[in-house]
Amino acid sequence: MRVKEAIATHQRELLHDSTSPVGGDPAGEVTVIEFFDYRCGFCQRAAGSVTQLQKDDTHVRIVYKNFPILGVASVHPATAALASRSQVQHQAFHEVLFAAKGELAKEHIRQIANDVGLDTKKLVADMENPEWLAIIERNRALASDLGITGTPAFVVGTELVPGAIDLTTLKDLVARARTR
Repeated sequence: MRVKEAIATHQRELLHDSTSPVGGDPAGEVTVIEFFDYRCGFCQRAAGSVTQLQKDDTHVRIVYKNFPILGVASVHPATAALASRSQVQHQAFHEVLFAAKGELAKEHIRQIANDVGLDTKKLVADMENPEWLAIIERNRALASDLGITGTPAFVVGTELVPGAIDLTTLKDLVARARTR
């Protein structure tokens, strides 16, 4: 019950936080909120399901909550992804970051950015904006309030589901949220 109350209390931050990147249909009838870390192997496994869900169900909205929990090295790809929004390339950059093999060191991230068509000099400059760290801290506080301690974690409707979930489970969550 505590989780449902926390979700209800934090509806605005979950659903209408203008600082969180959005994928899928911006006006979708069901919203899936994902807390994730680009360096998390379980998040990498779930990423394909989230991407496929958007292709299979064109009425789903995805809200991405950067929640870098695997050390300082996780903050860099999170800030890069947030900074990519100014170039309207977040979704492509996000998907390639998750598909990348190896460590997401600064040079690797710049190469990925270049590969998806981002202006890497602009991205590097934009990453210096202290707002990205403030967004990450707000996401951490929100995750704490919801009882989220690991990644990935999904909020769909009134349900919180921790851990890597497959496409079928995501679709089931969306279907349940639609019936409410």
